[in-house]
Amino acid sequence: MNRKGLRGLTIVEMMLVMTITALVFAVTQALLARTIDMWWKVNANADAQQQIYKAQNFLERDLAGAAYETEAGRETIRIEKTPAELINLIGSDGDVLWFLSAVDPVSGNFVRKDGKPFWQRNILYYAVTPTSLETFDFSGAGMSVGGYESACPFKVLIRKEIDFGDPTDPDSTDPEPLLSYSDLTGFLNRPVGYSTAAMGTVSSSVRPISGNILTFRADLVPSTRGVNIDLRATAVNRAKREKPIGDRDLSGDAATQQLILTLFPPNRQGSESTESEDLGGP
Repeated sequence: MNRKGLRGLTIVEMMLVMTITALVFAVTQALLARTIDMWWKVNANADAQQQIYKAQNFLERDLAGAAYETEAGRETIRIEKTPAELINLIGSDGDVLWFLSAVDPVSGNFVRKDGKPFWQRNILYYAVTPTSLETFDFSGAGMSVGGYESACPFKVLIRKEIDFGDPTDPDSTDPEPLLSYSDLTGFLNRPVGYSTAAMGTVSSSVRPISGNILTFRADLVPSTRGVNIDLRATAVNRAKREKPIGDRDLSGDAATQQLILTLFPPNRQGSESTESEDLGGP
């Protein structure tokens, strides 16, 4: 009887099988770990992207009710670069953008009188570091890069509607004036942790637009009558997982998402239309 077909594996063959099995297992584990890591990073970045998209939607809508006028006496939009009033760690939290809007905050209508936009409110945007940073488990000293604070990813993008001086509505006799920066500084206050409850005033309303903001920057572009926006939000959990945060620059970090956007306020002081256009509610 031939018993060759019944012999077992040799030690060398068993070792070879075990080695191949171990290699397959190791490769599978590595691929699985890489897939999980990629999935985790994508999901971690999704929140930062969502914060950016929210800001983009508000800026696009608000600037659609604005005009680009920078001539003295006719100004409708201004920017203050790296203001000292927003230095809360090391470097300024960002720029300040404010402009006049002819959108009635109650009806959502674009208001015109004598063919010109009838300005209703000052709209203010700025990013700011909250007080009580321990709420966010942040205890770093911060870092300044180019005059901007770039280590704290817990800033909040704030939007305010300001009715300065006498109340302005569609039936008013005088339009809202564009605020000077000295008049505006009193409105550049900070949230307490997550709370913005104490930030509003009788003449202003406040809305936190986006969180986990690293910086908000803006520039006026006279050649195109445009407004350049540079907004960065950080996926905080990812940033913390990879390295401690608090004293390192996050502006170019893989966990930081960036939006670069140019918007063009479409209205002009001398528009001939006399109709009220519905731009949607606030």
